[in-house]
Amino acid sequence: MICRMLLLIGLILSAMAAAKARAADCPGNPNALGTSRVMTIDPQKLPRIGTVQYTRSLPLEDKEVVLTFADGPMPPYTNRVLDVLAEHCVKANYFIIGRMARGYPELLETIHAGGHIIGSHSQNHPLAFERMPLGAVQEEIE
Repeated sequence: MICRMLLLIGLILSAMAAAKARAADCPGNPNALGTSRVMTIDPQKLPRIGTVQYTRSLPLEDKEVVLTFADGPMPPYTNRVLDVLAEHCVKANYFIIGRMARGYPELLETIHAGGHIIGSHSQNHPLAFERMPLGAVQEEIE
């Protein structure tokens, strides 16, 4: 019983310390959600992840989520999302379409400056990669 109580007290103190750290890291918003950690994915260890198409998912802890925004940047929506994320000191993943990035380079710079992860959704985000000629797929990716 004493061990359980000490464990519970330890968990409570850890949670309080984490909450204080999040608030300290997010000036002006003591109730900020914050980003608990940044996870680096080794493609050699997790080459195919996700729960829809694949059998493995990211090694997340309980109550952890990964925020991903795709197919942008697209004003005014990307701007609004970035404002909310900044208000709560939360980082997200942005999967950008190349032609959209060329159309809104300053918005891509804002995403990068905010410390978010940027990935590619190819040049035009075709929905039929598997039916495209290899050369066309290479052009989309490069």
